[in-house]
Amino acid sequence: MPRRLLLLLAAFLLCRDGIAQQIPDYDLGGASKPRPDMSFRKENQYKRVHQSSLRFILRGDLDRTEQFLDQYLAEHPDDAETLYMLGILHGQRGNIPTAEDFLKRAIAAGLPDDRIIAGPRDMITPLLQTELLKNLMSEFRTRLVHGPLLGNVSGTSASFWVRTARESDIQITVQEASPGSRRLTSDTVRSAAAEDYTAVATVTGLKPDTEYHYSVILDGADCAKQGPQKFRTLPAAGTPSQFVIAFGGGAGYVPEHERMWDTIRHFDPHAILLLGDNVYIDDP
Repeated sequence: MPRRLLLLLAAFLLCRDGIAQQIPDYDLGGASKPRPDMSFRKENQYKRVHQSSLRFILRGDLDRTEQFLDQYLAEHPDDAETLYMLGILHGQRGNIPTAEDFLKRAIAAGLPDDRIIAGPRDMITPLLQTELLKNLMSEFRTRLVHGPLLGNVSGTSASFWVRTARESDIQITVQEASPGSRRLTSDTVRSAAAEDYTAVATVTGLKPDTEYHYSVILDGADCAKQGPQKFRTLPAAGTPSQFVIAFGGGAGYVPEHERMWDTIRHFDPHAILLLGDNVYIDDP
């Protein structure tokens, strides 16, 4: 295809719906740069409805977004994601009581309260003085927003990813399931605002093919969750063994499909490999 035609095609794709797409200049290792959809959509994928809505809110296009979300809510009463978006939108308008009411309704409709704390953090700033946010921020002093997620588990080490409500010190303690075993502790790491309040702590010196119980220490307090928290290290390198690996991808949030995580847990895999389309760090 002639270069001039390619440039015209690129310009069309970047300006569809009459809105120029501002794509940051960064290296994608040879892959094509993203072209975010800037249209309101009510069909196909559930996640597109609110992903597009948040993009427009972030651009300050509040009137059209409110009209769209109001219509969607009329067609889907008590949809938690739509209520959440309307809460964020009214917060940007400065309609704080209305915003707080929408967020309360979203939680009542099933929205996890950690979703509100997770942000985008800039979007909840106008709401921090509401009773709802004050109570949530207080509760999350001893509770993780997201995680822990285990990764890089080997025969001798394991890493733990967490997200917190504020910059916090994190430690992981692990202990063999057998009574009287020695406790091991990770170095203290700090979740930083610059890293979206996330941190990764690594425990080393573990025994291969061994079950461990673990705890997350958040600012000096045991951040306990319901039920036992445990994992098993892999067999020693070079040791023949049987194991289960789950593969997946395209894990966009769709409420009626979230049961898939329970299906995966039922098989108790040693590892799960998600092959893309799981999280977009630079895009809502």
